[in-house]
Amino acid sequence: MKFLMTILHLYQKVNESKFAKRQNQAKVQIAETNISEKIKKLIDSFVHTHQQDFEEGKKQEFRKKRLVHFFATLQWVAENQEQNNTNLLFFSSYKHILKLFEDWKEPENKAYKIEELNNSLKNCFKIHFDGKEFIVLFFDASQGKEITQNENEQNAYYELFWHGLPVLLVTTYPSAGNGVNLFFYKDKEKTQKADFSNIHLLDSPYYYFNPIDNEKDNEQTKNEKIKANIYYLAKLEKNKIISEGQFKIYLDNIRSIDNFNNFYLSTPDGLSNRVSTYIQALGRIERVWEQMNTQVIRLENEVYNQLEDFATKDDFYSVFKRNEPYFSQNVKALFVHILENKFGREYQQRQVQWEGLKAINNRCITEIKKLLAQLNLVRENKLPQEKATQIRKEWQNLRKYALKQSFAKFEEMKMNRVKKSLLRHLSTNYSKNMLAPLKQTFTTT
Repeated sequence: MKFLMTILHLYQKVNESKFAKRQNQAKVQIAETNISEKIKKLIDSFVHTHQQDFEEGKKQEFRKKRLVHFFATLQWVAENQEQNNTNLLFFSSYKHILKLFEDWKEPENKAYKIEELNNSLKNCFKIHFDGKEFIVLFFDASQGKEITQNENEQNAYYELFWHGLPVLLVTTYPSAGNGVNLFFYKDKEKTQKADFSNIHLLDSPYYYFNPIDNEKDNEQTKNEKIKANIYYLAKLEKNKIISEGQFKIYLDNIRSIDNFNNFYLSTPDGLSNRVSTYIQALGRIERVWEQMNTQVIRLENEVYNQLEDFATKDDFYSVFKRNEPYFSQNVKALFVHILENKFGREYQQRQVQWEGLKAINNRCITEIKKLLAQLNLVRENKLPQEKATQIRKEWQNLRKYALKQSFAKFEEMKMNRVKKSLLRHLSTNYSKNMLAPLKQTFTTT
């Protein structure tokens, strides 16, 4: 224990020494998804024509969202170009963004134009967007190793930063875990090292367990994934996150263990794992021990929420406080921002909820007025007897189901679209307040 405390103390001192040399600040922003109508339509069309790649449901939603975040970030860089020339974008996967760069270089609506750069780097492009030019490099751990080991590729990488254009390096969270260092040189003489100006964490890692693709994975890949998943399961069982019985059940279904991800990510250990991934990624822009300008940390909304949970929820309080002294300066600045803005953020979220409930309540009142007008026609004998009898019966059923809070039963009634809309409104907390006038109406009918 004494040895461990000594190591931690030294680590803290190293961080302090690094900050003394870097002398930079970090700003934190939420990564908005503001994109033009032209880009929205282009993304929708691209997803539609590549249905096999995007699939359906949640998978399509997440994959499409990455495209939206990429173009929103490109727009952000264009608007902040004077001081934000180098950008590191983290995704869980960039596969579908890269496919757009490969397959749709010049779309019909002329939203952008893409060309491959003539150098030795794989997946390196120039994109003309919003009247400006940007360099985009798709970069994974294997390419990072190639650049480290090959002088020609290393030089080609450094040269990307000497064109005077904004650079966007698109990578994945595993590249941070594999120790890929992403600094560059400001000058051709290679005397001034620099970190990226901005980092963008644009989605949240989903797979803790490795999904097995029976169609695409060869046997060696499948076996490697199974071994890794068994190790992860054993780790969870040893740490008492799952029971021995659960361990055996999941082990029996090891080839479908990725279905366990949803449960795992809802556990404190799942959140801690994600936070450690984000902190590891943030470390990629704190490599240089030289003075740096202010850096910007942009976080996708879910990423921000998870970091906020880690910093504020009781389940993580002791872990957060224990590790806080050893955070890097940028990570400290990130959590300071989160803690300072927590109340304001909660208030904004409540405001959005209140506005939503207000709108629902107004719609509810409108629908009830329509139904009351219909009932008045019955009272005034302005409808055929058969129709009037049907309306009375429906009102009596509505009263019974509403008072019992049995809204599912009401769906079985063969009612028109307006009445179904009322049911949806009645099922909300606000709309329950409207039951009083209904009750009064029924008792007088």
